[in-house]
Amino acid sequence: MDINKNEILSRNKELRNIHDKERCFILACGPSINNQNLKFLKGEKCIAVSRFYLHPDFQIINPAYYCIAPYHLPISEVGWQNLMKDIEKNVTSSMFFSMSDYVRNQKKNMFLSHKKYFIDFSNNSNINSLISSKCELSKPLLPIQNVIHMALYVAIFMGFKEIVLLGCDHDWILHLNKSRHFYKEKDDVLVKNGYNEWLLAEQDLESHFRSYVRVWQIYKAIKVIADRNKISILNATEGGLLDVFKRVDYANFFKKKIKNPVLLKKSKSYQRHINPHILSMVDSKPPGRILEIGCAEGFLGKTIKEKYVCEYIGVEINSESCKIAKKQLDRVIDADIQQKSLKDFDVCEEYFDYIIYNNILENLSDPWTALYQHTDFLKDDGFIIASISNVRNFEIIQSLIVGNRIYKNEGRLDATHLKFFTFQEIRKMFDSCCLEIKEVRNDVQHFFDIDKIPENAKINIELPKVIFKEVTKQDVIEFSTMQFVVKAQKNLDKT
Repeated sequence: MDINKNEILSRNKELRNIHDKERCFILACGPSINNQNLKFLKGEKCIAVSRFYLHPDFQIINPAYYCIAPYHLPISEVGWQNLMKDIEKNVTSSMFFSMSDYVRNQKKNMFLSHKKYFIDFSNNSNINSLISSKCELSKPLLPIQNVIHMALYVAIFMGFKEIVLLGCDHDWILHLNKSRHFYKEKDDVLVKNGYNEWLLAEQDLESHFRSYVRVWQIYKAIKVIADRNKISILNATEGGLLDVFKRVDYANFFKKKIKNPVLLKKSKSYQRHINPHILSMVDSKPPGRILEIGCAEGFLGKTIKEKYVCEYIGVEINSESCKIAKKQLDRVIDADIQQKSLKDFDVCEEYFDYIIYNNILENLSDPWTALYQHTDFLKDDGFIIASISNVRNFEIIQSLIVGNRIYKNEGRLDATHLKFFTFQEIRKMFDSCCLEIKEVRNDVQHFFDIDKIPENAKINIELPKVIFKEVTKQDVIEFSTMQFVVKAQKNLDKT
């Protein structure tokens, strides 16, 4: 098939600066994107890439543009054609392809109803040629190393002044020979057709490092173009290794849509996780009545109710979670417990046998006052059970020392945490609320073989950039603890 490259490339001119001074999001396929609520992107200009159409929120986001990387081995021709058919069926965006795939797609009469553009990646000059090209899509450009490069070329040419990256994990060096994306590999059409992205990869680490160098070189050249044209490229990927662009918090773009930080989306697996330590602590006293502060979707309560005959009341600030919890529990109070008293909801004092805080005290602006006030609703022989994240933890300490990011979307030190506790601080808080801790369990992350440390020994522990000297076994246990689960009763001598 004869093609006129100049004529095809000339069509790209209509895109030059059509989004001048606007913002866009580039949506890649790294697994980190599962931790972010992409529904906020509805109405935003987005450029999706690769297999992003598999994302459950794809239709809500409805990206304006879509980039497909050039055909390459070890993709088979059959696999490629099946992938194109699947994309054509599911995507209505304006499409960007490599000029090298023009004939391959045209022969099959693909994307006839789509607006499509082709980019020529045949300029094999040095990296400086990209900088001088200013990402001019009507001319041959430097070959890309990944599809995110392609999306950045497009975004810059179209005049976006703020470009935000999501799902750009770039950490394959940490899991060689294991594919990781936000979607399940079995859902990938290419994989269904026998594709293995590691098939042609050399086992020599040097080859992987060379690939990283090239990827980073192109990113740095793109950053030079952006800086010269006063374009801001921001990396809102959660985690990952890409360090060329300024890191930003994705949630900060949507503060007006997020009325309370506790409403930040957490995965269903996180909301439905059952803490076995809490579950086992509800045993020394028949649980006639239980109150859970921050009950999420109510799955802890559901599990306890399956084990015991009891009345279970939950309090939850997230209205969507409340809808699910109401199907599991006897009663769910949809409220911010820091703004309302339990008395406002006709809850009687000295009513509960147990009050449970499942990783919620850290999220309160004043957990001391909340805990103290809630003890009024606990029977004199009742129990408080609380799981509280431990900030005196090796992983957190090491991240602080080397300067790595410590906040995550869920779990220890997630983005909703307002207060931070060591065990000493937990003990002080409970003591100030006239509560006596009766039992403590450590949710331990096994950095060390603790059982092999002698009881009275003092050892040295070396971490990157720091050495802990004369550390006791108890210190190591606390350093290895992800969260403490405590069980406490009213100290009637103090009340």
